[in-house]
Amino acid sequence: MCNNINFIYPKFLIIFLFSFFCVSVLKGQEAPEIIWTKTFESITPEGVIINSTQKTSDGGYVAYGYKEQNTSTLCYVIKLNELGNKIWEKYYSPTGYSGGYSIRQTSDGGYVILGGSKDGTGDKDCWVMKLDADGNKKWDKTYGGSNNDSIFSIQQTSDGGYILAGYTESNDGDISDGNNGSQDCWIIKLNAIGNKVWDKTYGGSRWDEAASIQQTSDGGYIFSASISSTDGDVNSDCFGYSCADVWVVKLNSVGDKVWDKVYGDDFPTDYARMIQKTLDGGYVLIFTSYTSNGQGFSSVIKLNNSGNEEWSNTEFGPFSYDYNSPRIIHQTKDGGYLIGGHTQNTSIVDLNRDWLTKLDSLGNKSWHKDFVGRNNINSIKQTADGGYVVGSRKWLVKLGADISVSTNDIKNEKNNFTIYPNPANSQVAIGTDLIQPIGEVLITDMTGKIVKQFQTQKSTKEIDISTLENGIYFVKAGGASQKLVKK
Repeated sequence: MCNNINFIYPKFLIIFLFSFFCVSVLKGQEAPEIIWTKTFESITPEGVIINSTQKTSDGGYVAYGYKEQNTSTLCYVIKLNELGNKIWEKYYSPTGYSGGYSIRQTSDGGYVILGGSKDGTGDKDCWVMKLDADGNKKWDKTYGGSNNDSIFSIQQTSDGGYILAGYTESNDGDISDGNNGSQDCWIIKLNAIGNKVWDKTYGGSRWDEAASIQQTSDGGYIFSASISSTDGDVNSDCFGYSCADVWVVKLNSVGDKVWDKVYGDDFPTDYARMIQKTLDGGYVLIFTSYTSNGQGFSSVIKLNNSGNEEWSNTEFGPFSYDYNSPRIIHQTKDGGYLIGGHTQNTSIVDLNRDWLTKLDSLGNKSWHKDFVGRNNINSIKQTADGGYVVGSRKWLVKLGADISVSTNDIKNEKNNFTIYPNPANSQVAIGTDLIQPIGEVLITDMTGKIVKQFQTQKSTKEIDISTLENGIYFVKAGGASQKLVKK
């Protein structure tokens, strides 16, 4: 658990401002240089607000936002090339659209957009739109009940459908699992054309809301949530006196709970930000804690595949009570992590800044880089050259290669895959976090003999190894090879 955390308050902070960005505050290692910057003000129409950016499979980028026009809100998408130059842009005007959260590229080269809408009474619903590779709408749908319902996280699943996570205050409409209290975590599974496969609620008698979800290599799901309940599905005491803690729940493929854990500290409130799968089959979690006077601190916790803590780092803060505090974390090719956040201090103007912090694989700080202004970093992606692309509401920045990543670590992104469990007895899952399919898979024994060979268009695939003899094998996919132990 992560209770009784001792936060470190920095005594001195020296910031050197020049050009558009700040120089890094070095922590034992120099941060990467900025290669280029594209400001969205220079490439998008006036009045467009960008909420989400993502690197695409062709080496370019896609950004999603909205624009207020008269009495309606327009949805906006722009496609950029590898240098951040505009390829196309489109507006959409869905009925009741009220703004959005994120855009993700899909396995067919198109995009899925997550946002919100309002029904005739003004209550919120969840809204999802699917686009093709050229930005043409294929379908859009809303989900919800008679009260407020919101979705904050979406991911395409290995079957071509989608998994969504957020909250519901309703007990009717698309909410078929009932409501445990005032506000529950709400998880929805959709098929490839947006039809609901199943949905479930999780929580207790108070407010609970899911923040982030991912499919796991066994075909199930993991989600992080902010909770205030200690009853119902939670079954845990709280750490802070207001009972606002962080909840991580592992589900099977049909949404049944496998295990759950509560994390937090003695501060009044803890808010879940993001949970991500890691290359070793575990998870990394980032959440924010706030003191009674509104100062915030963020924690990063590394978990194993059972949710047990392996290490934690709490050296992020202080910042004011602000949902734009650290909420993005991305695992890098060297096994470390890159965190994006925002610090706000109303009494010291120069402390209003966005920033990146690089951690090594054990959670130790490698380097730190500051950016002037409140631009709200919303995406981080490592590129094939070992550098990074960082997106915010106002700009897209390409950073050079991370000197902490050796040449051997810089591989084509298609080579990244995981095997879980390992060692294994009868079944293993091979999976990738990328949207591209795994492709050809070869399993060879120690002599190089091929014992299994197949093609898959999925990004996660279960493999039956029950007929193999115990021993060491090698799994090859996308030009990379990993060791598999059959026991």
